[in-house]
Amino acid sequence: MDAKLRRVYQNSERSVKVRNVNLFTIYFADQIKKEVSDLHSFIKKSGLPPGYVNEVSKGLRIAEYVILNDSGANLVNSLMKEN
Repeated sequence: MDAKLRRVYQNSERSVKVRNVNLFTIYFADQIKKEVSDLHSFIKKSGLPPGYVNEVSKGLRIAEYVILNDSGANLVNSLMKEN
């Protein structure tokens, strides 16, 4: 999971990194909740700046109220691809 998040972050333009990390978190919220016990370690392993713990935490909290449309899901999937 951390490698996927790393690719999303690295493949995103600077101006949309936060948005794309939030979309990733919402898209994979259930899996992150099951597999990740420590968000700080998850962010560190992903290679993201420490402040992204807050973004992932926010994404996890709002995920139950959000349904990504096809555009959001396609964006996340395209960003996870290796360049």
